[in-house]
Amino acid sequence: MKKGFTVVELITSLSLVAIIAIFLTQIIINLNKMYQNSAIKTEVMNKQALISNYINKQLNEKEIVSLSNCGTNCLKFNYTDSSSDEFKIDYNNNVLTFGSFKTNLPKNTSFKKVNFDVVYESSIREYGNNAILKISIPIVNTTLKKDNFDAVIYYQFDTRVINLTSFPF
Repeated sequence: MKKGFTVVELITSLSLVAIIAIFLTQIIINLNKMYQNSAIKTEVMNKQALISNYINKQLNEKEIVSLSNCGTNCLKFNYTDSSSDEFKIDYNNNVLTFGSFKTNLPKNTSFKKVNFDVVYESSIREYGNNAILKISIPIVNTTLKKDNFDAVIYYQFDTRVINLTSFPF
């Protein structure tokens, strides 16, 4: 009696190995794609956080007196201490500037039209802040189409002291 494998057994085992190899290859490809998307997402979220944190910090340290137009895609924040910061977005190069802060977005990521909105409190107080300026800076990535990376900034103010209802941006 000879010991060995028959042709059918060899074909079956090779087919099984091929199926397992294809399955493992697909898993590796999907894991690699998830890893790359995770890296992109982390980079974009870091930019989003940097933008939000810097602008929030600047606006919370000073009191806005007015907003004025300073050119195409440029809004000037004028403060009570007579200083100002210019908020600019270069949509062609995906660069945002606010005062001395400047950042550009990663590859395949871009800014969309910035939205300025004033939300009034339902119960207006006799004193103190009664409105909120909401600045929404949409950031999109072509690879991560389903994810929302808007940088959102809130600034509370008193409408009896300053008027921030018109935005020339």
